[in-house]
Amino acid sequence: MKYTQAGTDRIPQLVRMRIEYIQHDHVRLCSADERIMPTRQPHCPDYYVRHVRHLNKDLFAFTAEDNGTVVAASLLQVIEKPSSPIFFIGRAGEALNVFTMPEYRRQGISTALKKIIIAFARQYRVGFLELRDTEAAHPMHEKIGFAHHQLTPPPVRRLL
Repeated sequence: MKYTQAGTDRIPQLVRMRIEYIQHDHVRLCSADERIMPTRQPHCPDYYVRHVRHLNKDLFAFTAEDNGTVVAASLLQVIEKPSSPIFFIGRAGEALNVFTMPEYRRQGISTALKKIIIAFARQYRVGFLELRDTEAAHPMHEKIGFAHHQLTPPPVRRLL
């Protein structure tokens, strides 16, 4: 398995992995959702092209390849805010879209990608790293140092 940080030349593979991620690990999107967050092949490359100015600046993509085929991918989004008691360094990271093709699961690939992201985030001076936990992945997340963290008061959200 070859692990790399992806550049703009990997946009087609990142698009394919993004579509696989949504189709395999999420409920089917309704037409209204598809208008908000398109996942069809013709639209998805536009997402990465529009965000290419962020690639390797505050959005980092990592892939696992088997014989030249991307079989797993993950994104690291780095967010900067003014320093505060809960945001002490001023830079946080979120691991996004961690996806491994079903036939490659349970081989340690996702763990390896997450460890690469952790090392990269440390080097990039990120204060903490977050990700969305699942029941299936929770033991692995704990094993590599993630723990549930409750903000007090909890954040609130308003959809726009």
